[in-house]
Amino acid sequence: MSRVTGILALRSARHAMRGLLIPLAVALPARAEEIPLRLRLRPGDAFRQTISVREARSPVAVNPAAPDVTATREDTIVSRVRIEPGANGASLVRMTLEQIRVGRTAPRKVFLYDSASPSPLPADPETRPLAEAIAGTLGKEIVMTLDATGTVTEIQMPPQFPPDIASNSGPIGNPLSGIPGLFPNRPVKPGDRWTHEASFDMPFLTKGVAPLRLTFEHTFQAFDGEGAGRAAVIVSQIAVAPRKAGPGAPLPPQIAPCTVGGSGTITSRFLIAAGCIARSQGDLRLVLTPDPESAAPGIRKVLMRQVIDIALDPIPANQ
Repeated sequence: MSRVTGILALRSARHAMRGLLIPLAVALPARAEEIPLRLRLRPGDAFRQTISVREARSPVAVNPAAPDVTATREDTIVSRVRIEPGANGASLVRMTLEQIRVGRTAPRKVFLYDSASPSPLPADPETRPLAEAIAGTLGKEIVMTLDATGTVTEIQMPPQFPPDIASNSGPIGNPLSGIPGLFPNRPVKPGDRWTHEASFDMPFLTKGVAPLRLTFEHTFQAFDGEGAGRAAVIVSQIAVAPRKAGPGAPLPPQIAPCTVGGSGTITSRFLIAAGCIARSQGDLRLVLTPDPESAAPGIRKVLMRQVIDIALDPIPANQ
């Protein structure tokens, strides 16, 4: 082989190698971006928060003679939220109530109240006290203390608040209590998974007894959006460990006592730049199986569904 021929052959080999390496480089995925998912509360930040909780109870596998045990409840609370520094690295979250909507239905009973409605308070002696109590909470302040991990360590409610809303198991404390487990203790990337367990009160079921035990499996599904709106989308699968509902729970006698189990899903959008959850939507489905010796004729099981929607919108500093 002449010197010229050898040079041409070497060049041809180099071109061939480049031809092989270029598509290989294109085929290799870039290393997935890892980010820390951590709640970052900054003093002076302000938000408008809407918490909506809907519960429904309905019997299944019944005959026409079975008693009616259907019931629903719906609570929507709109508040202005501002962040203040607390002691020992904690944060104070002050929520000023701007609007409250409460609904309750049961066989032959209906109660609806919306603080934004010009309608007068109900005259019904059974429901008027609750409406008056709710109306008295407008403009009042709820103060939550969150430690450095985002765990809610204390909730101070106005004394005027109705007990079923003001408790830590109510529509405010309950959804917020599970937020810390959403954040893993390590940086994560799309596709990563982590788990945690939490206790969860439902006034329909756990009054006077231990709360339900839930296991969460979180998946960092994907990044979504751009700029300040760029978010990490987290999908959480929930498993509810079977347990007996307490005899003190406000269930109709036709289905108490019973065994409770179920599952659910939560989808959350975590704003990376702001360090907060902009939206969290959960759907928890429970199955109540009455004890055979106490179940009413025709009732085999009862379905309960709780849908939670939490939205957080930043408020500009000049408003």
